[in-house]
Amino acid sequence: MAKEKLEKTFNKLQTAVGIDDVFGGVENLTDLETVYELIVADCDPEKYPEPENKELARDARVMLDDFFAKAKEHLRDGGSCSIFGGEVEESIKGSTLVKIKDREYMIQRFLAEGDLCNVYEGVCLGSDKTAGRVIFKIIADSENNFLLRNELNVLELFQKNPAPQHKHLPVILDKFQTGENQLALILRYIDAITLSELKQRPKYQNGVPARHAVWILERLLSVVGYAHNQGVIHGNIKPANIMIRGDNHNLYLLDWCGAAVQPKITADDFKVFSENFSAPEVDPENPLHKEGTLPVPPADMYSIGKTMIHIMGGNIHDNSFPADVDERLQRFIQYFVRESPIQRARDAWEMYHALKELRKEIFPNARFEPMTF
Repeated sequence: MAKEKLEKTFNKLQTAVGIDDVFGGVENLTDLETVYELIVADCDPEKYPEPENKELARDARVMLDDFFAKAKEHLRDGGSCSIFGGEVEESIKGSTLVKIKDREYMIQRFLAEGDLCNVYEGVCLGSDKTAGRVIFKIIADSENNFLLRNELNVLELFQKNPAPQHKHLPVILDKFQTGENQLALILRYIDAITLSELKQRPKYQNGVPARHAVWILERLLSVVGYAHNQGVIHGNIKPANIMIRGDNHNLYLLDWCGAAVQPKITADDFKVFSENFSAPEVDPENPLHKEGTLPVPPADMYSIGKTMIHIMGGNIHDNSFPADVDERLQRFIQYFVRESPIQRARDAWEMYHALKELRKEIFPNARFEPMTF
């Protein structure tokens, strides 16, 4: 029962866009503190003996305390915790209003055109300035709605199974369809940059130093291990689909449109082939590709290996690294990119724990070092 309450609280905090989503319409500090104490009781790490639940409780407590601080500030300024329902500002020209149940979202500016979707930035009206920033991911062609629906289904599956790895996943807030029948997802805004963008920064054009690459790989293995445990193969891991924050070393694995869910049961197939980053067995032109080959974890592991070689300044065609990369780390990553899926790394959690040990060997006196872009 305690774990269920923790998971419910975690999901509530993760999908909140404003303080009223967390505390309701309380109108004074006394009531706010009462509600806070009720919620914080579910976020006490000491209540949970399992390490994973302890970490989940800590993550929930961080989110709760952030909303609590903002709620106190808002009340002291004379407001209440019920701040939704503000009128649309007509002065924001070129914006599009989207109403879904009791929330109003505003699409404010175009961000990017992807292979399948157009991406826009916006806000949830009347919401928190940070948590209320959102991303609109709109399928370009309604005939491909099934791919965005696949991502929605995968992320909803994850949301039903809260874990510390959720900090590395996109957060679905809402969904809708346009007048052209295009499926659209509303996601929490992520203040980070992709590994593709990172590699283009002058500071890292020759490669990300190993001391930073190891924490990137560690977090990537963690979230992929979680997904694999849920029966999900990502199917399209590459630098453009991975975002990082340098200040707190967080990583986000994006774009689950091509994911396969329980492929051994459902026969769910590979949906995407990405040149340079997809495993050989995914490539229809490769001899290792066989009709009916189902997605398996080694395919994701291959993509992880190629991604790391690329961002560390290596050669993704011969899997070589710059000379200054420790040979032990080179061998570790090269195990991911063996041609045959039965000869390469296949268990993300096993590799996660092995990397932790290797990291201690290579960087015995390592301390947290923010990464600047």
